[in-house]
Amino acid sequence: MQMPAHIFATRDLSCPGAPAWIITMAVAVHLLVSSNLLLAWGIDYASPGGNPLAKFHPGTYLAGLALLVYCAPAARPARRLRALLRRQPATGWMLGAFMLCGVYYVLALGPSGLATLVESYVAAGMLALLAAQLTPLQARRLGWVMLACLTIAAPLAIAETLLQWHLVPVYLGSERFVESPQDWRAAALYDHPLTGAMMMEIAILLLLAARVPSWIKAAGIALFLTAQVAFGGRTALLVTLLVLAGLGAAAVLRGLLTRRLQAGMAASVLAGAVVLPVALSVLVTQTSIGSRIAQHAYADESADERLLVWTIPAMMSPRQVLFGTSAPQQTELMQRLGFGSPYNDIENFWLLSFINLGLFGFVIYLAGLLPFLAGLWRQANVMGRLALVSTMTIATTSNSLARKSDILFTLVAAIFAMRGFAEPEMAA
Repeated sequence: MQMPAHIFATRDLSCPGAPAWIITMAVAVHLLVSSNLLLAWGIDYASPGGNPLAKFHPGTYLAGLALLVYCAPAARPARRLRALLRRQPATGWMLGAFMLCGVYYVLALGPSGLATLVESYVAAGMLALLAAQLTPLQARRLGWVMLACLTIAAPLAIAETLLQWHLVPVYLGSERFVESPQDWRAAALYDHPLTGAMMMEIAILLLLAARVPSWIKAAGIALFLTAQVAFGGRTALLVTLLVLAGLGAAAVLRGLLTRRLQAGMAASVLAGAVVLPVALSVLVTQTSIGSRIAQHAYADESADERLLVWTIPAMMSPRQVLFGTSAPQQTELMQRLGFGSPYNDIENFWLLSFINLGLFGFVIYLAGLLPFLAGLWRQANVMGRLALVSTMTIATTSNSLARKSDILFTLVAAIFAMRGFAEPEMAA
């Protein structure tokens, strides 16, 4: 099968060993060191004010270092960077748009909150510039490192749920958060339980893309789904199950159409269709791991709040609609709706980004993000596209990408790692 020219790096722009190792380290650090852990170590990462250098994740610094190491040895580093941006025009456009968005944000609302744009988006753009230049071997190595880190987190989430104890304290802002027993959820190595649930969805698709025996894939899927239940992410669990069902149905249909359907594959899909729902039902209804999902598996107060927050734009002043709102103004708007701070939030990152930036800033935001996502789609293989659509769908039901988050950073790494896993099949 002939692949588009942009799929594989050319010799003059291929990623040398040092930058490739550094971005692999950057992804691993993001997956293993959460904002909660930084706060537990005394690094004031999340709360407003303080040392501005502490507001950026170590993984973000490593991504910037990788880009510097990539460009610096060239005779003309600026020309090499321009060549890299020309090769990744959507990523270059995204980085430019978010830099402009950052300038706009500072002028309209001040510097507080600027690090969110860098952490959630600019870092992912820097990673995408270099990850697109990885050789298939380097991309597969990145994928194995990611799977190792995600596999470490999964049993920790299960153990936390069984013990009702957090390995790393959970913080909201700079304040330690203590849940009520009925709302207790694992967080493991992540900043929030919903982040953990999204990470497990990425882990499942990454494992499916890897070239490992079927029994390892089955065991890994069981582990990651159990951890996803422990994290309590209802949307993430539902989307993951739909993706798995769609992949199974597509495999059977492809086998029937090509008349190459093997009995083992058909039996595996049938067994999964029967065993998986039963096992998850028992896990959710009969064990403490799934107790929170069982208690909230209906249209509860949280669902009502997600609808109510859509009335906030109508409550904003004309200036706020055009230029955005500061954190104190958002708190005031939430209180007018009857929500208590800081335990209620706007659980839709598109809406929250509009409220943060206002109409003018949100237009710049969309002008950067949407082409970037389209560029990732063009460069991804089938599994990468599934990861892109499913992860962004899950992220839409939370405020993840409107605050400091490594979701997009991890997603970008997974997309290029999946491409590396698939490369031998493409070449064949």
